[in-house]
Amino acid sequence: MFYLSGPFRSLWATLICIALIGCGPPPGVVPSASNGAVANGTPSGGSVRVDSATPPAGEPRELTVSGAVTGTNRVNRQACESSGTTYKHFTLTTDGNVAGRLYFFAISVYPYLGPGTYELRPLPGRPLTHDTTPNPFLDQAPPAYPGFLNFVPKSRPGNAYSFDAQRSAVSTMAVDPGAATGWFDLGMVSVNQTGEPLHLRVTGRFVCGPVFTPFPEMTPF
Repeated sequence: MFYLSGPFRSLWATLICIALIGCGPPPGVVPSASNGAVANGTPSGGSVRVDSATPPAGEPRELTVSGAVTGTNRVNRQACESSGTTYKHFTLTTDGNVAGRLYFFAISVYPYLGPGTYELRPLPGRPLTHDTTPNPFLDQAPPAYPGFLNFVPKSRPGNAYSFDAQRSAVSTMAVDPGAATGWFDLGMVSVNQTGEPLHLRVTGRFVCGPVFTPFPEMTPF
């Protein structure tokens, strides 16, 4: 199991933000003055542990995309990181080449309560006021929770995807006992597409490996 601490944790956060088109709230999170991130000390959004779910088909270290892009990839690299103060997260990052296209993919469970199966739900929005008080639950959330996928180059329309909060099917991530393996099933929607948005379903089984730096092509635009 691989964890980041100290300067490596800061590096991870920087890489995630660089990989994104922007580091603002993920699509599907609608700010609302009536939404509260914490009710009676318990988060009212984010990942929710469930008793069970059906894992996707495939072998360990495989990633499959369907929809706007279709293909299966034996991933190049996968890394897992778990940290947090008030609320913890578990984040998987992976890269590879699927359907002839380089990609970088990240997915998180937040709040993370240990190994188990989680339904990935949107975070609550922030009130649109100038005097909003700090909110540890939202402030400590992983960038672009619960996940994003960028094809190279991410600046090209239709190459950047984030969580599809309107997807009818449930998005799920499971972390096996020992927190070194698991699986995911995430509905995604394009965030820089002209015209009608494009949709993807990203599924796979992961095996945690060493921390890595994303493809150089992911950053210099």
